[in-house]
Amino acid sequence: MQWREVVLIKGGHMSFVDDAIDLLYDGKNFTEFRAKRIKTKNTHGTGCTYASAIASELAKGNDLVKSVHIAKAYLTAAIKKSDQLHVGFGHGPVDHFQGSS
Repeated sequence: MQWREVVLIKGGHMSFVDDAIDLLYDGKNFTEFRAKRIKTKNTHGTGCTYASAIASELAKGNDLVKSVHIAKAYLTAAIKKSDQLHVGFGHGPVDHFQGSS
């Protein structure tokens, strides 16, 4: 596999739009990933979680676009479920265990 420069711009903190829009540039093409913005204060660790989820999907053998798509869905669900967490003060963590039983 030949790797090239890849950029993923995360737009989750742009509160002036209704959606959380991320933009992937793979060296040739732009791909947009969009999800409804979730109003919550529990957003601590979103970048690390997103990057780790993408890396995990790449390690499973998925291509880059599919990996980002799956990671975006996982992160969106983790943010949504995090509203049920009450940890400390200020910005709390996302719920990494959402979807597990």
